[in-house]
Amino acid sequence: MKLLSGVIAALAIGGSAQAGEWRLVQYDDDAAFAVDVASVRGRGTVKTAWMALVYPVRAHGLDVALMRHEWDCDARTSRVVSRVAYDELGRVLDETNSREPARAVAPDTALHYVLLAVCEEEFEIEDPGGWPDVLSLMRDYRTWRTS
Repeated sequence: MKLLSGVIAALAIGGSAQAGEWRLVQYDDDAAFAVDVASVRGRGTVKTAWMALVYPVRAHGLDVALMRHEWDCDARTSRVVSRVAYDELGRVLDETNSREPARAVAPDTALHYVLLAVCEEEFEIEDPGGWPDVLSLMRDYRTWRTS
């Protein structure tokens, strides 16, 4: 019974973070950054959302890192609330909750563009279709880089 409840919990966590409406925010040869616009929740100027960091090849022992950030839109700060690391098959490699302090988001960085997407619904990259899950985004990003 313990095993079954562990599997159900992993599926619930992985499924909720992976499925959504993923929009590409920024990418280059080193990484792609995306936000799940369906996960954006807010109260006043403080919002939370899932952000993906997708690697072009396995890096640091993982393929995709999902982080739920809390964004203070007025103060232009961000703090990581939780992280989940996945391999290319969608298996959870690691999961942690965080109590990091909020940090200023530097201009013209990937986090800055994610903040604009979450707080102002402003995207540097037009991809009106988006992706239904982060693994599809990862596969497309890796294909773009090699074609």
